[in-house]
Amino acid sequence: MTWKTQPITFSGGLKDDADPLYLAQQMPGAARELTNYEPSIRGGYSRIQGYGKFDTNTVTGSGSITGIAVFGGDVIVQRAGDFYKSGGSGWTKINSDTRSVTTFARSVVYNWGGEQRVMLCDGVNQPAFYNGTTYTLSAVGDYSGIKHISEYKNHFAFAKGNIVYISDPNDEFGVTGATTFNMGDEVTGLKVFRDALIVFGQKSIQRITGKNSTDFAVSTVTANLGCLEPDTIQEVAGDLVFLAPDGLRPFSATEKNEDFEMASISRDIQPLLDNIRDNFSSLCSVVIRSKNQYRLLAYTNGVTSAAHEGVIGVTTPNVGWQWSKIKGFKANCANSGYDSNGNEVVVFANDNGYVYRAEQGSNLDGSNIEAVFATPYLIYDDAELRKTIYKTRLFVDTSGSFSLTLGASFDWGEATLTPADVTVSETQSGVALYNNSGTTYGTTANGGANLVYGADPDPVKEAELTGSGFSHSLRFVTSDTNPAFTMKGMTLQYSVQGRN
Repeated sequence: MTWKTQPITFSGGLKDDADPLYLAQQMPGAARELTNYEPSIRGGYSRIQGYGKFDTNTVTGSGSITGIAVFGGDVIVQRAGDFYKSGGSGWTKINSDTRSVTTFARSVVYNWGGEQRVMLCDGVNQPAFYNGTTYTLSAVGDYSGIKHISEYKNHFAFAKGNIVYISDPNDEFGVTGATTFNMGDEVTGLKVFRDALIVFGQKSIQRITGKNSTDFAVSTVTANLGCLEPDTIQEVAGDLVFLAPDGLRPFSATEKNEDFEMASISRDIQPLLDNIRDNFSSLCSVVIRSKNQYRLLAYTNGVTSAAHEGVIGVTTPNVGWQWSKIKGFKANCANSGYDSNGNEVVVFANDNGYVYRAEQGSNLDGSNIEAVFATPYLIYDDAELRKTIYKTRLFVDTSGSFSLTLGASFDWGEATLTPADVTVSETQSGVALYNNSGTTYGTTANGGANLVYGADPDPVKEAELTGSGFSHSLRFVTSDTNPAFTMKGMTLQYSVQGRN
């Protein structure tokens, strides 16, 4: 009996709503389950990194943290109406006014005249900006209760209800020559995209163009759909992404006709996305720029962090958008930016008073990271031929100890007999890889063992897993605090048995 070998490159991401036969024939490297992995811009699926407390102190006050911003080396948050900042060792109140409790706060970091500032609004109180030392509150009557903000060509745009206000140039709260537009639709977000201020509404999308009050003008992008959730609007990989009634959409300018092309990019995960929208009370989003990554996160008060779900989207030139599910991140608000050293900082918060920093460590604030990847059901050209599998070789990039449980299911999940799961593991006494966030030079790691600089972890892991069926799917499960790793692909050895 002749053994055959099938190579598979892991690519395509989670296909939550795809035809099984299509995946088997056209996308064998995609996933029917992909939880706490992220499609990598370098290929394959990487288990996510963890998160820990940004500051071991809780923010003063009670209730949910309603807004968060990365501002230089600090993080600014809102809780119980007041704003606080921390560099990681205690929270200091920055506002001097008495503010009412709110349900959200939004921010924009900008630089005017060489000074970095952050504008803050919350839909109830007056907006204010902060430059690191001085807190400046608006006294403009119309600006009370501003919900959305954006800096645009050295003006500031504020929105509430149907109205967009654009300030005097270089004066956030200047109204001498200010411009006001009635958009005819409830504004749900403001975002600068290329040379225009995009105004998202509940049922429409419009744009404001021009340089100043003498030529600011409004034009319609579409009157057929809008943005459902204001805090889902993000710029990623040179495009805007937002949540529309039919899912997540891009907002791409086309030079040919100076119009905008729109199409849902979340069809592959629409059942997952619908489930998240139906089962959690609010959504927020964050961008990880170094990974071309968009994360949609969810929040419901009283639900554990472990039960919270979201989605990860990554766009690459050759593959397009790839998706996965993220679990264990409970986020009422999230933000990312750069600290004073140019390092990307990703933070989020919920209702327990702590702020968490993501993209660091290999646990979820002390808990294991549970990750699952299941391949499509594979048929190798013929769905009616019985195949017996014998061995798989996994190509995995690791940076330390590695362990996973490998299982198989057969015949589209209907087979009652399946082989026992096997463990694939490798113990490293401390591998130091250059430019890896988990490596601290001049120290020890992994229980005190010496780091081995320049070590080369074996990229090929072998496992014997025998079973027979017309189709089969492999499922990889990890639950530990080992360093992140990337599943690049695999080869499968099998033989053909016949048609019965």
